Amino acid sequence: MQSGRKPHPTFATIPPDFNWQLFKKITNNNNIQNEETARNYFRRFAHNNSELRNKYFREKLNIPEDFNENVYVDYLTKHHNVKLTQGTILNDTLYLFYNSQGKNKYPLGPEYYKMYHKIPDTFDEVLYKK
Repeated sequence: MQSGRKPHPTFATIPPDFNWQLFKKITNNNNIQNEETARNYFRRFAHNNSELRNKYFREKLNIPEDFNENVYVDYLTKHHNVKLTQGTILNDTLYLFYNSQGKNKYPLGPEYYKMYHKIPDTFDEVLYKK
């Protein structure tokens, strides 16, 4: 038996070090006037792996423009034997990992860019340069 009520909406979790002014800048929303309205907006619209949440974390953590979440996970798995399962990873966590250790230990190097630009393994760079 259904009660006719709409399901209760889920709210996004707010990071402990939430920067509401940065969030306001990213949203470009004039209705966000203070931390409280920013937090409310974040809870309603910045769900896990949403474009808005990704923009916030990418900006906050200075993630490079050419960082692609799926390509980076593939890169870590194929070239560094890091055990990850796509589809179960929160981008927040991936950005934090990249920012804290990935950019130094697993940087966006030639192998990453081959994957990023979908260059086949059979591509011969020496022959191409001739």
